[in-house]
Amino acid sequence: MKILPIANISYNTAGNRKVKDVGVSENVSYGNSKSAGLSNAYYPLINGISFKKAKEADFVDNIRDVPGITCACCGIEVYPYETVSRIEDEKLLFFMPEAVKMLITTGLFNPKQSSRAEQEAFKYLKSLSEKYPDKSFKNVMDLDSVQEEIQKELSPETRDKIKYYRPSLKELCRNSKDMIEIMQPYEKHFSGVYKDVFELLKKNSAKYPSKDFNYILNTPNVYFRHLAKLQRQQKNVVNEIEYYTKINYPKYQKFLKSKTKRAKDIIFDEDTIIPQKRQRIIDNYETLSSVTSPEYMEGMRKILSKLPKSSNSLSAFIAKYSYRSSEEIAHLILVSGASSEDHIKPQNRDKKDKGPDINENKIVMCAACNSQRSKTSYKDWLLIHPEMVQNCQKYIDKIIDSIISGKLVNYNDYPQKVKNHSLMNPAE
Repeated sequence: MKILPIANISYNTAGNRKVKDVGVSENVSYGNSKSAGLSNAYYPLINGISFKKAKEADFVDNIRDVPGITCACCGIEVYPYETVSRIEDEKLLFFMPEAVKMLITTGLFNPKQSSRAEQEAFKYLKSLSEKYPDKSFKNVMDLDSVQEEIQKELSPETRDKIKYYRPSLKELCRNSKDMIEIMQPYEKHFSGVYKDVFELLKKNSAKYPSKDFNYILNTPNVYFRHLAKLQRQQKNVVNEIEYYTKINYPKYQKFLKSKTKRAKDIIFDEDTIIPQKRQRIIDNYETLSSVTSPEYMEGMRKILSKLPKSSNSLSAFIAKYSYRSSEEIAHLILVSGASSEDHIKPQNRDKKDKGPDINENKIVMCAACNSQRSKTSYKDWLLIHPEMVQNCQKYIDKIIDSIISGKLVNYNDYPQKVKNHSLMNPAE
């Protein structure tokens, strides 16, 4: 069976030393573990020598947390997911005292015209701001102790008022100018559509420094321009299906006519904020499977896969997320640069063919690449992203360096097991 190019990854990093030949030695010492498949050709000094023992505070036991680890797909350096929460909680979101003040400045709470329940709710939230001055409203309200206290000590009416305030307060963010300054040091980790979104927000924050991200994405020059672009792209896909049918399967044109009209109605005539338009266009055409051939449907599905998605199209992202809060928009951008584990053999298959949740079935990807790959097989993914071969080599080199230096523990067998994984089998 033909092997995918990625199977030719060599496990050849020893500082700056590299060799070409791939060898396997059963005698190589990986500390107390079994051989990871590295030969003396790679590490002339490693035979019989255990790995360095790192200080307790220096090592990690998860590939996602390896310092300087890169995405196995796009090659961009990623940061631990915990970094996202730290940026949001410590910098982007207002701390509790500021959030409580915003209740008054935004008019959510009027001291002179408020019910007893509103006064009790404000009093309780103010007490929390004094108790947790360095935490965001979102973080405080997520504490189990706070939730338990609310349930036990506050009246139902007061709890309802806090519940009413919560959606507005937990998403309070700084203005666009401040948010861009906070996020800019992490820009090098953003890729794809998320980098495009950040660039657009950065450019427009100069025009609207006191406004938030939600406001910027909803300005006419941004929203309607990108909506029109998205509609043109969607219409092009619909037109391509018509042409494909006319040239290759003219007998099916009679079935296609009503589906084409419905698709255009979804694109142009429905309310623009109705979600899942892309999926509903696909579902619209999928109904043809009962009156057409499998070969026709296969060709049509390939065309439908060209429909823009929020994970790969700036216009689709704006159409989908323009009505979301600034906090959520910032979160999506920050998460895109965070490390995530991608299951080589997916877990979203049926039980008999489900990928195991074990280390050797995982590689690190940035959340952006992971989201974009979704259910795409690696056979097809590598055709779209041939650069993954080189970037996966870079990723494995970093893993091996971290194992040897003692910075990554419990992964001694990982490099060889990943190399031998069914990722190398086109049938997967």
